[in-house]
Amino acid sequence: MMHRRGYFYGFALAVLLSCTTQSPVSAEGPILPTAPQPAFPLKKVEPPAVGQAGPAPGNAILIEDRKRRGQAPARAPRTISRTFARGEFPECVQAAVAGVPTPTQCDVKTRWPDGTLRHALVSFWAELNDGGHAQVDFLPHECDEGATGLDRDAMLSFMGGRWDPVLEVNGLSGDGTDVGFRAKARAILSRWDGSESADGVRYWMKGPIATQVIVEDKSVETREDFGWKSSLPSTTLDVGTPVAAMTLKTRAADDTVLRQWQFPMYVAVQQEVLQVCGYEGVTLTVCPGGRGAFGTRPVVLGAASGIVPLTGWTRAPEKSNRSLHPIWVLTFYPGWEGVRVETIVENVWLDRVQDQFYGFRILLEGEKAPAVYEKGAIVHNFGARWRKSHWVGHEPAPVRIDHNLPYLIHSRVVPNYDLSIKMAQSAIVAQLKNFNASDRGEPGGTALWQPNMPAAGGRQDLGLIPGLYVAYMYTWDPSMQDLFEGMAAASGHVPIHLRETPGSERRFTPYDETPAAGRVVSVDARPTFFAYGTAPFTRQETRPQDAASPAVGPVRRSIWTPDAAHQPEMAYLPYALMGDWYYLEELQFWSALALATGNPSQCNWCRHGSMGLLTGQSRAQAWTFRTLAMTVAITPDATPEKTYFLSKFQNNIAVREGAQDIQDGHFYEPAPDCAKPCRDTRWRLGRDIYGTSDRNTLQYFERGGPAFVDGSMDKTKVSGAASPWMMNFFHMSMGMAEELGLGEVSGIRRFFAANLIWQLQHPDFNPYLAAAYRIPTYDPEGKYFQTWAAVLDAYIPQFQTQKNWASGSEDCAECYSNMARGTSSWLVGLTTPDGMSGTEAFLWIYGKMPGRKALVNDPKYAYLPRNPPEGFTAGTAQARNPGWYKQELTKLALGRR
Repeated sequence: MMHRRGYFYGFALAVLLSCTTQSPVSAEGPILPTAPQPAFPLKKVEPPAVGQAGPAPGNAILIEDRKRRGQAPARAPRTISRTFARGEFPECVQAAVAGVPTPTQCDVKTRWPDGTLRHALVSFWAELNDGGHAQVDFLPHECDEGATGLDRDAMLSFMGGRWDPVLEVNGLSGDGTDVGFRAKARAILSRWDGSESADGVRYWMKGPIATQVIVEDKSVETREDFGWKSSLPSTTLDVGTPVAAMTLKTRAADDTVLRQWQFPMYVAVQQEVLQVCGYEGVTLTVCPGGRGAFGTRPVVLGAASGIVPLTGWTRAPEKSNRSLHPIWVLTFYPGWEGVRVETIVENVWLDRVQDQFYGFRILLEGEKAPAVYEKGAIVHNFGARWRKSHWVGHEPAPVRIDHNLPYLIHSRVVPNYDLSIKMAQSAIVAQLKNFNASDRGEPGGTALWQPNMPAAGGRQDLGLIPGLYVAYMYTWDPSMQDLFEGMAAASGHVPIHLRETPGSERRFTPYDETPAAGRVVSVDARPTFFAYGTAPFTRQETRPQDAASPAVGPVRRSIWTPDAAHQPEMAYLPYALMGDWYYLEELQFWSALALATGNPSQCNWCRHGSMGLLTGQSRAQAWTFRTLAMTVAITPDATPEKTYFLSKFQNNIAVREGAQDIQDGHFYEPAPDCAKPCRDTRWRLGRDIYGTSDRNTLQYFERGGPAFVDGSMDKTKVSGAASPWMMNFFHMSMGMAEELGLGEVSGIRRFFAANLIWQLQHPDFNPYLAAAYRIPTYDPEGKYFQTWAAVLDAYIPQFQTQKNWASGSEDCAECYSNMARGTSSWLVGLTTPDGMSGTEAFLWIYGKMPGRKALVNDPKYAYLPRNPPEGFTAGTAQARNPGWYKQELTKLALGRR
């Protein structure tokens, strides 16, 4: 499969349409590509009713000791991130441990539109002996509006002031000069005046049981930031280099650069550090044993990768070189002799663009304490960050948590997976073996993600939720928990993170005066910013005032090649299940990048500046739309980020409704007095600029193009084609968005769903072609096909008469037929304009794909309808409780309230 790629360290927006080949449009009107979007009224759309097979499952979780308690007390504080079903809890919740209600702190993050509780961090104390377990139920409870947590002085004196996190970093001078730094959390906390600030200290949990604060200095001074400046020139690798190779051929015309280096010395290429002993001509010689120095891993080195000398670095002479930003997240539980310390280091400032190379040590009890973690060298790309978590004092005994998959499905935080599937133990063992042989997501690592995201083929990391995460939910195995957390950590290592300059006076959104400074990059703050190409993204489409600052040091190719068309969802489930602020920001960073990656110009499939329209292949739109919907749904209420991402989500819906001339959706704004091409409303922008003169009668999601016409078609009868499986990805994403409560999507979801219903039900089409690689979309005159008979006729005869699935795809987790079957679960209850039944479409494809063997190894597309058709029994019993659940404990807890 061919891909066209463009890089922000490889961030590819496949088939990104250039304005040089698209139709220019008028820039007149309130929607301008060079200005922040108008503050369109944010629609409040009631989430659609979602069916439920049988009675609701219990909301309990299971906490089980992992037999690694050591000297930690059996009774310990716990914080659980929990999502709740709509309408279940009017205010807050109380935890009941083994049937006994216990004092509980409920930090509310989001509520459903009806005001009921949706997502909260729930803190309480629980006692677990070695090997013991406890069922924890959640009961209705009023909120404690007056709850206060520890103040600055109480935190500083906690445990007698014994806790004192220090990040000790060591630069690489090469001549023995000390170029190290020490960054200290207590220094920032001591300067804090007690007032919460987005630029400094702020609470994430606050109450009598748990206090958690985010500690950083994002002020103009950024006093704890650090970095180095390079004094030696870099060079570039000419050809790809195998793991065992001991020479590095450069692209230099002569040895001018290499003559300035002093050998032996260390260099960085991608994520590997190598020792080189000399050179001949323009080829470097690696020293014996010089691959994978300082504990890095030898990797295949890609052509055009930068070769950066790791000597000759000096302390940053100016703030512009202090690229590294430390953050600490501190958690205190009064009564518990321990403090949880999360250490985070970012290289994400838009005004300090450069890669950095250093070693570091994490100390928790002052400068003279032994290190709890150290790394000899890390290649820290611009756009990446890392995190490590430790405890000072007692750490609560490690536990396994069964989050109760039936209830997660019921609360609509995840799709409706087929709970009749029992994952094969062999598949779990194989995944754990691969994970344990990897870098396990340690700082800078990739874990089991495919770092070259455009790589073709079926992959465990794709889907609405990645396959490895789905495997964790099906098993809640403690070793899979380690895999899940290691995979989640690697999200920060992908160089896609961009943060607005400290002290910036730009506005984050047009809805209020919130400054953009220190927040994820905003296309309202920088309407023509274009994160496409190599940082600092020098593009002609970007106005100088919207551009990132010029690079102040080397910026090299990373081992990662992010790609919207193959973008896994790395952060949503980790945040939903763990509730860590770090993972919320991860999710927001991914969505912020997607909004900034489309061409900001005004062509007929550009992003139109601050409108933030998601562009590219339909699969690229699918995965970025999925992540944006998840971000909107789970970002805490009443935050600027909630407003920002919701406005962009609604822009994307409104413009698509206009492009398809949908007049019964939620954003019909015809502006009848506005001449074409009209930019007065989002709907008219979509209708006049993205719409076509011929009607999309068959309701394709994408028009496709001539390049997609393949050997399955009669090329005399078709001039354009598309990929039905890519369109199915978008159908899945729309279906999940609606389940997440985003009712805005209902109009376009039903419009595009008709296309798949017709493929599976129309008498003039062959339903087995719903799993084809390509589908004809427009006729020889370049117009949309208007009948299904014409679409079928555009295939060659052997495809027209196909009477079964492609060989091997009858029972295949990664095959297009299984993707179509999973997508069809969102068709139930829908009808096409001519009355064809989505329910019958689902029943047909499900009945024609009875095989289930492949799904026990990979159930990520094993979706079922939430409102199963009458008489449909395969894979049902969706509301059943886990085997450990004891209803009598729930009843006991309710009786003791």
